Amino acid sequence: MDEVTQRGVVERQRLSARIHLPANHSIAFLYRKFGDNVGAMDGSVFAFTRRGKSLSAYAWWETISPETIGRGQSDLISILPMTPELWIELKSGQTLTMTLERLDAQITHSISEEI
Repeated sequence: MDEVTQRGVVERQRLSARIHLPANHSIAFLYRKFGDNVGAMDGSVFAFTRRGKSLSAYAWWETISPETIGRGQSDLISILPMTPELWIELKSGQTLTMTLERLDAQITHSISEEI
């Protein structure tokens, strides 16, 4: 598979989600970019429901625009699952929980939707 094809496959495996960082949260801001020397452990564990069962799965994520989401702000993040087959049935409007960060995000664009 050439690089252009690989990039296209990766793009189709991404989700978008709206996240809100409460004004009183212990995290001061959210910022992450895939190109910023992100390693295998630089993602988060997301919890969600699929087929009536609770699952947890690891994924990389990045802030889109603005690049930094401060306390009291909401914006979109892009999510790149390490195991896309667990995420394929998720739909827009469904809630994901970032377990370590204790934040919820609502899917705005699922893997199964056309890009």
